[in-house]
Amino acid sequence: RAKGLIKARAALQRENLTESERREYDYLQRIRSENRSTVASAIDVGKLEARNELLPIIAEKEQALAHERTEKERERTEKERALARMEAMAAELAALKSKKG
Repeated sequence: RAKGLIKARAALQRENLTESERREYDYLQRIRSENRSTVASAIDVGKLEARNELLPIIAEKEQALAHERTEKERERTEKERALARMEAMAAELAALKSKKG
């Protein structure tokens, strides 16, 4: 369980191999390393491609949300103006009623 124990064990096992077995072992390790590198590169490329595909979609959705917010703000402003006009009319009506009465 000690840190590095697995690597130490692998190194000892490698030392006990014959020369031809050691060459084969080293070759297999090199192939495994290259395969891991290839997989990591493919993953990076896939992430980059996915990012490039998603950026326009994200930008479009953000633009739609901004437009929606603008529309809601415009509607709210129109409602506030209409309410202010109604309140002004109600105040005028109340003033007229108080003059008559």
